[in-house]
Formats: sequence, structure tokens, C-alpha cells
Amino acid sequence: TRIWVGETFGFGLSRSGSMQIAFVFDAERAGINDTVKLPKLKGQTVEATCIFSKFRAWFFIAMRENGRVTYYAFVIKPDGSVSAQYEAREGTCSWLETVYGKCALTLQTKPDLTHAILAATDDGLVRIEERNGQLAEGFRYPDTAPYVHSGDEIIAGPKGVFVVNQREIRLQ
Repeated sequence: TRIWVGETFGFGLSRSGSMQIAFVFDAERAGINDTVKLPKLKGQTVEATCIFSKFRAWFFIAMRENGRVTYYAFVIKPDGSVSAQYEAREGTCSWLETVYGKCALTLQTKPDLTHAILAATDDGLVRIEERNGQLAEGFRYPDTAPYVHSGDEIIAGPKGVFVVNQREIRLQ
């Protein structure tokens, strides 16, 4: 069982044998909503994490089955509904193959909000957006390639993006 908490709500996943329960909870009220509908995840969990914006939980998990790793991304609303999901096999998706280090964003776009993440790849930062129930590449920032690498942690700040790796923390 793993539980993550954001500013306004939390998300958890419990797996044991063939049983799987995903749930959300309000950060200020008692109780859980265990009706989050994730597909049955098969195999052994390699790594998992969840990052939050005010309105979304971005859950990333890597599963190994029969020697192959599959990466999943799920976008979950505070009410427990899954608003978007993405699945990729090992070697096919550079932004998803590093589960950790991503940064959740909520961008004011007219007339709505855009829910997105920034992910570091060896080709620079990439912005992945939730669009009509799908996850789609919004923008690539190739000029950032010399400064970020796959596996770097990305943290949005008021004056730019912090890039964190094993050697240093830089403001880009």
C-alpha cells in the first residue's frame, strides 16, 4: 500500500495478490473514496510515484511482467475519476520511462485551465498536457537539452524551473 498527499487531496493504491484498490481522500475531511477505476495492473511494481497540482493527481507506475516493463500514467481528479491515462512499453516513451522527477502544473489558458506536467528527457524538457481524456505532448523545449537529462527532478519556481540531480541544484 502506498499513499501520497497533495495540498488539497490525496491518492493511494493498495495491491495484494490479485486484489487492487485505488482511492482518493480529502486533505481536510475524514473518509476515503475507494471507487477510483484503474485498470488491473499486472506484474511486479518496479517503481511508483504521484505528484499533485491543486486539481489533479498524476500517478506514475512501472510494472514488470514476464521480463518486460510497462509504464503507466494516470491523471486523477479529487472526486476519484480518472480524466486521462497513458501506457507505454519500455523503450518507446522518453518522458514516461523515468517515473520520478516530474513537475505538475495548472496553467491558465483561455477560457479554461490546462493541466500538465513538465518532464526531463535527454532531448530537453517536454510538457505533457491532459486533453480530452488523453495525454498529449504540448510543447518541447529543445533549448533546455544541455541543462536537463532524463532522471533529473524538475521543480517549478516563481523565477523559473529548478533542475535537481545528484550533483547540483540549478535554476534554469
